[in-house]
Amino acid sequence: MSPLIRVVICLLLLFPGGVSAYGGDTLKTEAGEQADYLSRRANKPPKHYIKSCIYFSRYGTSPRDMNGTVPTLNKRLGFYNFTHYNLGFYAPLVTKAWYRKDSVSLANFHLLFTVNANSSLPHFSGQTEQHRLYKFGLGLRAIYNSGKKSIWFFDASPHSVGDKLDKTGTRLPLYSSILVWDYVHSADFSFRLGFTRTFLFGNRLHLPMVGMRFGRLDKRYLSIQFPRSVTAAWVASKNVTLSVYTKPFGGLYRFSNKDSIYIDPDVKVITFGRWELTNGARIDLNAGSNFSMFFAGGISMNSRLTFASPDFDQNSSVFGIIKPFYRASMKPSPFLHVGLSLRFGKTKKLAGDHRLYEVIDMNNMYDAGDNNDGPGNGQIPATAKQRELERMKYHDVSDLFDVGDLY
Repeated sequence: MSPLIRVVICLLLLFPGGVSAYGGDTLKTEAGEQADYLSRRANKPPKHYIKSCIYFSRYGTSPRDMNGTVPTLNKRLGFYNFTHYNLGFYAPLVTKAWYRKDSVSLANFHLLFTVNANSSLPHFSGQTEQHRLYKFGLGLRAIYNSGKKSIWFFDASPHSVGDKLDKTGTRLPLYSSILVWDYVHSADFSFRLGFTRTFLFGNRLHLPMVGMRFGRLDKRYLSIQFPRSVTAAWVASKNVTLSVYTKPFGGLYRFSNKDSIYIDPDVKVITFGRWELTNGARIDLNAGSNFSMFFAGGISMNSRLTFASPDFDQNSSVFGIIKPFYRASMKPSPFLHVGLSLRFGKTKKLAGDHRLYEVIDMNNMYDAGDNNDGPGNGQIPATAKQRELERMKYHDVSDLFDVGDLY
């Protein structure tokens, strides 16, 4: 047998083994790299402090008689009750945190994306066709925590409103916004000043904002926030929060004039505004920091609704108060308000930082869409007992530290 044939035979015998060995090593390498990637991803420190959240709620009142400025229209409209469905979402886009020059104070900046969609059903017993009003908006909000005493909050919520009886003819873009400066004196006291463009009172208003909070957000507190709410809350346990409150609830919508609420048949679209002062009690049930639900009930008082027309209010501008051709008030009515929130995403530990608690409270109080119907503070943990703090291990707070800070 010639030497060349012997070499060929040897190569043929060795090649399959070489391929097998090479393929096996490759598979092992790929498996190892994938395991390393998954491990690095699992151990990657979280970027944000605020969890992403999707929340839903339903609000409804009982039927009641209306006392309006146009008697003939009172009879045509009949009894009135109101139902509202609200869906909201927010998610952090950018979070930056850094230590100030004193190497102790932790400043942070949060940029969030918001979505809001809701459906409102004002039911008039005298009308054959009922109106289903809608609102949808996308927005951005920015929160800057100085790490000292000041927190700045800004929210921009452009949205569109309309009436499904005439979707194209009633569609109208609106814009609401909030700017607030929050002075956090301590965990037990904060003071707020701000300005808002709002439709919460059934009209186009530009109002100052003033607020104070007494007590701890993770224990018990009294929060007075004009013009949005007054709340007294008690965090009874890590799973239960009890509160009583009073707050306005309303909005401004476009309304089809298909049923000739306004006497001029040539006017196809009118404006509908409503607001009421809700006084109630609420219980929040928290299944950890990722899921919560609430049940609330009470009395709706000072209920008002209005109808306006561009033909009637010819002097109105995009910044002016709308002048209605019809105003009505209603007697007090019981209401029921229920909702749930789902939070997700891996976040940094809050570690009892009362300034971050304040950031989360502002983010949830000033809800997207100018509805005054936020998800609540389910992410803020109840005050930890001393023995729980003593059991805390390094890995529970490791994401608060940077190895570089030790040198």
